[in-house]
Amino acid sequence: MKNIYSIILFFMLMGCKNTKPVVSDGTISHARWYEKDSANQIITKPAPQWAEMLRHDTGWIGADGIYSMATNGVEAPGKASQTNTFFWFSDCIIGNIVADTLRSDWQLLHNSVAYMDGDKVDPNHIHFYYRKDSAGNALSMFEPHSPDSKPGDYYWLGDGVFGVNRPIGLPLIVSQ
Repeated sequence: MKNIYSIILFFMLMGCKNTKPVVSDGTISHARWYEKDSANQIITKPAPQWAEMLRHDTGWIGADGIYSMATNGVEAPGKASQTNTFFWFSDCIIGNIVADTLRSDWQLLHNSVAYMDGDKVDPNHIHFYYRKDSAGNALSMFEPHSPDSKPGDYYWLGDGVFGVNRPIGLPLIVSQ
């Protein structure tokens, strides 16, 4: 099974032809494109309103893997106000930041989720969720309980698709 992941990673890396940062309007982006002479180059720019919505000083602090999906399955321009958005995150930090410093009692979770109401990019319209044990300690939202999983294994959440009337996540099981 490990060989198949190595093969997939190899082909993914081979697809990245141009890895030089793109400079546009003084902003550096590491976006890549596949056609060297394409007029439709992908350029990324900061989105301060999204950064502010995801910035917290207590509880859910941040995460590295982030994916989202419209809860009604319709992902088209101008349709966000007709639904909520479901987010799922890979490794995330639960804790408190005081005077720009993460306190030492923080916890690392391997996944968490959030719901955003409608199309308002506003901290008051997003709600974060993770589980807690009986002592109040934060726990990952999802844990593998398959015949092949072992204690200590966890889900690394990946992309997803909208199946027949429901979202389907595509996680990987990571063994420690």
